[in-house]
Amino acid sequence: MINWINFLHIYQPPYQEKEVILRVVKESYWNLVNILKNRPQAKLTLNFSGCLLEHIYNIGEERMIDEFKTLLSNGQIELTGTARYHPILPLLPAKEIKRQIILNDNILKQAFGDSWHPDGFFLPEMAYSLGVAKILKKLNYKWIIIDEIAYKGKLGLVDYNKKYQIEGLGLKVVFRNRALSKTFVPDTVLDLTKKSNAPTILISATDGEMYGHHHQDNKNSFLQVLENPDVKTMTVSEYLNSLPLQPELINPLASSWESSPTELRNKVPYLLWQDPKNKIHQNLWKLRKIAIKAVNGSKEQGVNYEWARHHLDRGLSSCAWWWAADRKLDIFNFITWNPDAIEKGIKELISSIRSLQHVSKRTKLKAEKIYHLLIKEIWKKHWQKYHKTKSPEQKMPLEIKRALSLLNQNFLIKLFKEKIDLEVFKKNEIDYIAIKTFKKKIGKLDFYHIVAKYVVYFKNQKQKPISIFCNANSKESRLGAYLALKYLWEKNFSDNILRCPRPLFYQKQLKATFYLEATGKNLYQYLIDPHPDYDKIKKIVHLAGQWLAKLHNLPVKGVKNFNPMHSKVSTIIPGAKHFLKIIENKHSDYPAYHDQIKELYDKIYHLENQLNDGKKYIIHGDFHPENIVFNERKGIFYAIDYTDCCLAHFTRDLGSFYQQLAYMARKKLPKNKINELQKIFINSYILKRKLKLSAKDRKKFNLYKSWSALRSAVYFLTIVPFDRTRADLLLTESREYLKKIRCL
Repeated sequence: MINWINFLHIYQPPYQEKEVILRVVKESYWNLVNILKNRPQAKLTLNFSGCLLEHIYNIGEERMIDEFKTLLSNGQIELTGTARYHPILPLLPAKEIKRQIILNDNILKQAFGDSWHPDGFFLPEMAYSLGVAKILKKLNYKWIIIDEIAYKGKLGLVDYNKKYQIEGLGLKVVFRNRALSKTFVPDTVLDLTKKSNAPTILISATDGEMYGHHHQDNKNSFLQVLENPDVKTMTVSEYLNSLPLQPELINPLASSWESSPTELRNKVPYLLWQDPKNKIHQNLWKLRKIAIKAVNGSKEQGVNYEWARHHLDRGLSSCAWWWAADRKLDIFNFITWNPDAIEKGIKELISSIRSLQHVSKRTKLKAEKIYHLLIKEIWKKHWQKYHKTKSPEQKMPLEIKRALSLLNQNFLIKLFKEKIDLEVFKKNEIDYIAIKTFKKKIGKLDFYHIVAKYVVYFKNQKQKPISIFCNANSKESRLGAYLALKYLWEKNFSDNILRCPRPLFYQKQLKATFYLEATGKNLYQYLIDPHPDYDKIKKIVHLAGQWLAKLHNLPVKGVKNFNPMHSKVSTIIPGAKHFLKIIENKHSDYPAYHDQIKELYDKIYHLENQLNDGKKYIIHGDFHPENIVFNERKGIFYAIDYTDCCLAHFTRDLGSFYQQLAYMARKKLPKNKINELQKIFINSYILKRKLKLSAKDRKKFNLYKSWSALRSAVYFLTIVPFDRTRADLLLTESREYLKKIRCL
């Protein structure tokens, strides 16, 4: 008889994409639930991380938690404690270790109620140290599970018929069998049942995602093992209770479940996360140290501190370090390198510092310098090592070089010094540039799209920092956006209260536009505030109408079209052919989406041609609540993002804002208030322009409301993960607007 103690660790990083969570839940977690439900004799020990539990709640899979609760109450599973965001505990200060454990305990207690009373503890990555063990003992944990290498620094020395206990602590230790755990365990267990000399005790500890997500059990080995009369499954606690009472007293070595004997001899037990030769690791630890000191030393209270603490908790996750290790592991033969995952972890750490208002400038600058050094090192290494071109020189692709230059502080300092014709840059030397990316898409060879904010600090500390925005796209020149800004700036949008951001320069090689930040909050932020200030929202909406009227009143004679491709629905980028193809592929199980959208698009396309009277105005092209900013202190209203600014009919801006205002406010404001806001907007616009909408204008107005709703529906059907519920509502709305012009 083989007694199989199967320990599973289920976890997803705090910044994991929703699409991945949904896939893993379906492929692994529900798979485990259903297998266990149908086999009441099957047992295992489960580490359910609090971070994963957050994700489960966020995607609305509470029913799965209920199923695990049933399995727990039936005695089929036992749960263990852990650290909420999966940090390497031996490398944290004691205060942070306790916090991570208590945070995890709190959310598991909420989920599992009175059934939550763990005896065992899972150390993330099985990273063990005596200091952590002492903390666990004080928190009343009775046992831990760690890798067998921690026993005496070598594999194959553990006697699984013995009970082990840490000397002087009384904390029991269970050792996993590494060789067994490095396989798909059910396959190995099945093979052992066919041997006459099979061991009677097998202890495996693996990621639970191995069951369905990382590995496809095409032979149904797991089911066969659970139904095999020669295999008995046990929980870890049941296994411990079956052992002799007298334990062997031991002093486990500092180690992890990936430590090698050589690493332990060289006193680098956590090499995957703390490699002294890995520059990225070392700078990550420096940034982490600054973040912990800044947050724990802060006397701030309220929302800023809460956000800082939240980002720090998540930033301590081991994932950034693990993906920066750049080592080839034997399990499934993959490499621990992922620049996007590293960057997500770094952003959490820097955000914890940025969230605090009362941190010294010296601390912030030090953290920002390390942050941007890390970004530079990560992507430099990535492109040089993993995306080499086929040319003999093995050079980095030109477009990738250009993309990375927009994230390179030294390059930017030189560029700004040469290009920016402002007194503050002429009189002051730049000390440092803090870079915050809002969009960063970099292809393998020839594509990038970067939207970034650069906060420029000067060596003269009396000079306030200057914030500059950049929008760059290798496939779509941003020259039109720059020319539009320049024209508006020269046409009285530089003073008064209705403004555009100040244009700085266009860089041809980078295909990038640079302009000064429009400071303030966008209208969408006002709309989603937990307690919306309706009077303030009315004021901003009134100003939106005034701003558009001012724009549409500008003369167009002699004005070159800034972005001619955006002047008609039929030529807007990306076009219908592009998004219809994506929808057809993405929603092959529901072809009606492709047909509905094509039908609506065709009607809008033909109507636009029928209603075209040849009149042109300078329009914003993407006028909606997120693209208008209000500076409360100065009372200044800005419109931002001129990528779609072109010559077209003014009703396109009206229709876009009218429809998007209602859509974005629908969950926060009652319908009567939304209707009032729409009237305020239209009346403000009409009065400012001294205009009366003709019958044809009203038809165009409804046409572009329909187009705005359709564009949003397309967006929700093409994003990852897609959102069909929102798309359905918007498609209905698009049809209703067309009905008003008797199209359907």
